[in-house]
Amino acid sequence: MGTYYLFLDELKPNSEYKHFCLGGCIIEEMTYKNEVIPYVNNLKQNVFGNTTIILHENKIRQRKNNDGYNYGILKDKAKETQFWEQMRSLFSKSWIKTICVGIDYDKYRQAYKKSSLKNSEYFIALQIILENFIHFLLINNSKGAVYIESRGIDDDQYLEIQYNIIKNNGTLFVERDEFQKRLKTISFPMKADNNIGIQIADFVPNPVARHFDGTTQRPLTIFDEIRCCSYDGDLSLIDRFGLKKVL
Repeated sequence: MGTYYLFLDELKPNSEYKHFCLGGCIIEEMTYKNEVIPYVNNLKQNVFGNTTIILHENKIRQRKNNDGYNYGILKDKAKETQFWEQMRSLFSKSWIKTICVGIDYDKYRQAYKKSSLKNSEYFIALQIILENFIHFLLINNSKGAVYIESRGIDDDQYLEIQYNIIKNNGTLFVERDEFQKRLKTISFPMKADNNIGIQIADFVPNPVARHFDGTTQRPLTIFDEIRCCSYDGDLSLIDRFGLKKVL
């Protein structure tokens, strides 16, 4: 039985985005170690001259030096183009399946005004993500581990509790026995840990949120590649299993 990693990041709604999005990528264990990590480190070396820089989409698009890293090198159009071409190539390979859930925050709050669960939109999205991840693991007869960027020790603990509730109870479409058989650990690395999977996941929620919002994608977007490699349930149903809009 093989092993797949699910790396997740979030995008909170703000003045620019209507949708809360939780999303990222599914990568097979050995592919991650032998293909993805070397590819991304090579990308970092080629563009930035080192492999320690943390890939963060917003900071990269701002093209400013930040956190001691030289994102400003991307003011050179050739370097910027090179970076996004290599990211586009990464998502075009067979190594990655993307998965994301979006919830229109205002519509959700209007419809469920009396929801008592803290960060309930996060946990609704997480439940759907995990359910679809289990679907993927079933098709591939595999087990999986989940990595979500740390949001702080208290929030991480609360999220782990919700993770275990889902795992122990199952969902509408997947019984708990499958969750417990297929789904293993959850971990909370920080971007500062230079976790490659978490850094790749950071590039998924933003363009998907723009897609859900119906707004124009940013220049040098990789949305088409993200959509093309989205998990479709082996049924050509990307909008159900890969890029799921709840509200």
